[in-house]
Amino acid sequence: MNKRIYIISFLALLLSSFYSANFTEITWQDLIPHSEEIVDPFKELSPEVLEDLKSLVRLRNKMGTTPSESNLSREKEIEDKLSKGGIDYDKLLDQRLQIIESRYEASIATVQKLNGKSVSISGFMLPLEIMNNETSEFLLVPWVGACIHTPPPAGNQIVYVKLKEPLKISGLYDAVSVKGKLIIQSNNKELFLKDGNGSIGSSYTIIPEELEKLDLSK
Repeated sequence: MNKRIYIISFLALLLSSFYSANFTEITWQDLIPHSEEIVDPFKELSPEVLEDLKSLVRLRNKMGTTPSESNLSREKEIEDKLSKGGIDYDKLLDQRLQIIESRYEASIATVQKLNGKSVSISGFMLPLEIMNNETSEFLLVPWVGACIHTPPPAGNQIVYVKLKEPLKISGLYDAVSVKGKLIIQSNNKELFLKDGNGSIGSSYTIIPEELEKLDLSK
């Protein structure tokens, strides 16, 4: 190897090392912003009271515009029982809706300082489409079975990845490390499965620059 080629090779290696070092390794927890804990008054209630409140919600949802006499009677019975126990059921049911909304907002909240940053994150590939054992579009999720065997993770615990070239895969949930620019971007992708399909939301996108398959057997 002549001196010129050696210098060029050395500079290329140096730049490559410097470039790779620019990726900040992050964990899934880093994608969740710090927020105040949601106050949940239902934690202090007995199982019996919780069951009565659930029955009350079911009855009110079921009755619609033409409530039956039996449902009205049962609703009144539960309301009287809760009132005698000092339970403000209307206030609690209003708080329930606020808690549901607060938890949803927390599940899609993002860390603004990560927007546009070059990061490295490891997880499991959930292909959105597979052709000839290859995929070019997938969701990166924190655990095996996410979105299929368990309810989907929070939106800020799913990262959408679109590859420039199709990647050979061995099946669902290949372990990978993805390096690239992280973007705060809301996505809703259709996930097609044998027993149906569903829309999965994510709060982040990575524009991949490097992807490495991980061998978890070692």
